[in-house]
Amino acid sequence: MVKRISAVGYVRMSTDKQETSPEQQRDEIKSFASDNGYQIGRWYEDLGISGDKTHKRLQFQQMVADGSTGDFQAIVCWNQDRFGRFDAIEAGRWIYPLREAGVHLATVTDGVIDWHSMAGRITYSVAQEGKHAYLTDLSKNVTRSMSAAAKQGKWLTGIPPIGYVVDDDRKLQFGPPDQVELVREIFRRYASGETMRQIASWLANSGYLSPKGRQWTRNGISTVLKNERYLGYLVYDQYTSSKYKPDVHNPTGKMKRRPRDQWTIVPNTHPAIIDRDLFDRVQQRMKDNTRKTCPNPAEVTSLSGLLRCGNCGGRMICDKHNGTPSYTCYTYREKPTQCERYNVREKDTLRLIVSKLRSDFFDVYFGEKNLQLLKDRMREILTGGEPSNVKLLKEQAAALDQKISNGRTRLLEVDSDMIKHVQQRIRELENQRDALTPALERSAESPVNQVLAAEQRIDAACEWLRKLEAMVETDYDGVEVHRMLDQFVNRVELDIDRRVIGKKGKYHKCVVTGGRIYLKTQALSLPIELVDLDATGVR
Repeated sequence: MVKRISAVGYVRMSTDKQETSPEQQRDEIKSFASDNGYQIGRWYEDLGISGDKTHKRLQFQQMVADGSTGDFQAIVCWNQDRFGRFDAIEAGRWIYPLREAGVHLATVTDGVIDWHSMAGRITYSVAQEGKHAYLTDLSKNVTRSMSAAAKQGKWLTGIPPIGYVVDDDRKLQFGPPDQVELVREIFRRYASGETMRQIASWLANSGYLSPKGRQWTRNGISTVLKNERYLGYLVYDQYTSSKYKPDVHNPTGKMKRRPRDQWTIVPNTHPAIIDRDLFDRVQQRMKDNTRKTCPNPAEVTSLSGLLRCGNCGGRMICDKHNGTPSYTCYTYREKPTQCERYNVREKDTLRLIVSKLRSDFFDVYFGEKNLQLLKDRMREILTGGEPSNVKLLKEQAAALDQKISNGRTRLLEVDSDMIKHVQQRIRELENQRDALTPALERSAESPVNQVLAAEQRIDAACEWLRKLEAMVETDYDGVEVHRMLDQFVNRVELDIDRRVIGKKGKYHKCVVTGGRIYLKTQALSLPIELVDLDATGVR
């Protein structure tokens, strides 16, 4: 009986509309495999993903990784398109490890693909370039068609802006009168001096929902106020995910915002809801009200990403208005009705965190008395004989050494075509043995050296805190303080009370009344509690 070739089946479809395609591909692959001596061991499937978006084809990537270890001998798919629509250069990235492991590609439509001969590689490359060219041409044709439609004032895709609907000619027209009036009211309120948070509160209290049926947010209102479509303009091509636009470098197909001079803007394509004077006044006020905030992770401040609002759990973001860094609940900024305006100053909060780290962690665990008890306990443990885990490590290392030795002996016995597979297995075993080496070296240290190493780590942690305490009392570098805190602190939740001050009740101050510091250490099973803080003056 002829031994069948071990293989895997690969199925891919580009869109969810190809509902029957996966089953049809599987049936054809099974029939082809049966007729041509392949034994399908398992299947890999990428459904609803384009053939040129290999970074999204996770099953394809897994298949290549499995195949590069010699786990199977062949990949069977419907045709070359299903395997991938990448160009010849990218194709080499995926094909090379398969070919080196002795894996070949077989397709139902074209049979076995020859990756070994020059003629086979040329034929395959020409076919791949043709399939890739098809995608680029298709993208250009679609782009050209949509651009032409946009210049005619036609709405192309997505939900139209609130206040508009799309008519039978694919152009924007006034929607329900209450929505048209709502847009005008949002513009009027902002132009008259209301903030976006106040407008969001008004919308929530009035029962208005966003076009997506959700509560209005500050960002949603900002989007409305900036939308030039309310002037009667058709604005298109602000964003793109195309990989093939000549003026956009976008190899992964991620959504990118394009420069304004590359947008398609066509005036007078539909009725305007807002006049130019009101629109310009709103844009100027938005520009004047722009403040230096730091929600962007790239702009690192001392407490970036560390503070959480104890009321809603939302993150607190930095606001550098008036030159004094402070942190405000982001939920309040975006959805004012869902949280209060909780705000704390950066320097006061830093002092609180550092003081609590000193009193509730370092003085408790690394105080002079406790530190000596810790050292005594370490010596007791480390001098109590070889732990069972160390014995197990040594047994594993010895077993790996024996397998490596056996593998090297086999190199002298196997056929030439199997040498590379044996070498690869030896490298895998050596990597496993190397991974055990650090643990074995640590176990080989004397108890005295291990105690000294632990003491050095404790001393380094205490020095870390002393340095941080000194920095907080100076004009510190926010990036450096954040780097130091991030080594030890996971997050800080602040319970904040917002209190009315002044006889007229027009002003408020925020006072930290409690909270929790979560550390990046297993030394504490519970966080450090912040209690009885009214006297700290943190606000």
